[in-house]
Amino acid sequence: MPFSATDFDAEIELYFRLTQHDCVLDIGAGEGKYGTMLRRVRPTIKLCAIETDASYVEEYKLRDIYDEIRVMDAEDLLDDLDHSFDAVIIGDCIEHMRKSAGVDLLNFLVYRTKLIAVKFPLQMRQDSWEGHKSEAHLSVWSEHDFRGMDVLFTQRNYMCLALVRGYLNQTMEWIPPLVAQRFGYANMADFYVREPARLSLADSESRREDCCLSKIRSAIPPGATYILVDEAQTRLGCDRERTALPFLENSGEYWGRPIDDQHAISEVERMRQRDCSHVVFAWPALWWLQTYSAFNLHLRSNYRCSFEGEFLVVFDLRRRMLASAERISE
Repeated sequence: MPFSATDFDAEIELYFRLTQHDCVLDIGAGEGKYGTMLRRVRPTIKLCAIETDASYVEEYKLRDIYDEIRVMDAEDLLDDLDHSFDAVIIGDCIEHMRKSAGVDLLNFLVYRTKLIAVKFPLQMRQDSWEGHKSEAHLSVWSEHDFRGMDVLFTQRNYMCLALVRGYLNQTMEWIPPLVAQRFGYANMADFYVREPARLSLADSESRREDCCLSKIRSAIPPGATYILVDEAQTRLGCDRERTALPFLENSGEYWGRPIDDQHAISEVERMRQRDCSHVVFAWPALWWLQTYSAFNLHLRSNYRCSFEGEFLVVFDLRRRMLASAERISE
């Protein structure tokens, strides 16, 4: 049928109220329910639709709702390699596709969107409807089918909703907290904490930041103030238990790169005198340790390197190391 169950409609509407998407694709537009919803929520948004049944376009006046209507099978979208969308809605539609086509479509879209909202029924038998063969159910879907994807999956009564993170969405909080709370999570960070195995499917930037934050928390005690060298390109300083100051720093703000090695050395020593306990080099600024070679030598000669990895280097500034000659004499 061209009609859609109302389960999860409130959550989908809330998601679009809280996000600033510019272009949304509605696959299996039917009567145009989601297009009408989005027109109400985001009047200026660009709405595209795919509908396999040409008669629905006229019957439900879909051209009055959507900016672009494509009458075709959704799997034909796989031939359109150069388009992307902020979000894609597949509402009560994927069960009408051959399983192989649905799986291929999901994999294709993950690379070309920020979010895919897939809603489908469980164990609901349906044949052709009033002569519309496209309304028959052809495939069985479950949470199992979304393995390998970064997905928030939930079931309500006989309906399921899968919110899939597309690879154009490179952030831990890819679903707004108010939406995540509708599914029992304080935010998406809480979603990953509940089942740490989920983190392996989170975006690569979040995984790298999570790993580096763990190393920072192991090396630097709570309550400490430290220097974060990241060219203001990471979120590693967002730790309520520790205070991170940028480097170079002016009144707490990032002030660019050092002029030369001596400038870097004098600044790190100035900040050390202000009780900065450590200096942390994150991946966007690891090249500093090669470019500012005398600065690197100064740190390694005078302070203990408490951690050195692929994405992070940490020096402990709390106590100077003994000079080489003094160490040898002892």
